Amino acid sequence: LAVLIAPDCFGDTLTAVPNLTEALSSLHEHLTSPIREEVGTLLAEVGLGSTIEDALRRMASRNALPGRDAAVEAALLSYRVGGDLSFTLRRIATSVREMARLEGVIKTKTAEGRSQAWVMGAVPPGMMLVLEKVDPEWLDPLWNDPIGWVILGVAGVFEVVAIAQIRRIMAVDI
Repeated sequence: LAVLIAPDCFGDTLTAVPNLTEALSSLHEHLTSPIREEVGTLLAEVGLGSTIEDALRRMASRNALPGRDAAVEAALLSYRVGGDLSFTLRRIATSVREMARLEGVIKTKTAEGRSQAWVMGAVPPGMMLVLEKVDPEWLDPLWNDPIGWVILGVAGVFEVVAIAQIRRIMAVDI
């Protein structure tokens, strides 16, 4: 929920107004689109008789944001059993921000490996083109002899396996 709305503003609002529905209603005025419309829809659903729990879950399902399930479940748990919801939401927001930062760091750290995969894929065909231009007779045995075809096939398989291995190594999951 903190991630769906505005983590710091919502935490402050919950500190001042401990009721979840009233805090959302109070915060609604200060939000910008598109989250303002989402909170308005949530408040309208609650006004029409839906429980705050169902309305929050529907709002979360409409928004594909990182950390949304954790935020909504923490909000609902704190709502049901009590506790410092504003603190919990701030911690979730901090965790989501840190995960986004780490994803960026990993993306930059693995960029070199991804570029190596491109180089590995481009150098052999590029080298064959250069050799073909320099002296076409050098590569004649590869094109015209069955043993050359086998060598090209094996080299192609090794090339594909190498690129697939590089991609697998570079696929870091957080």
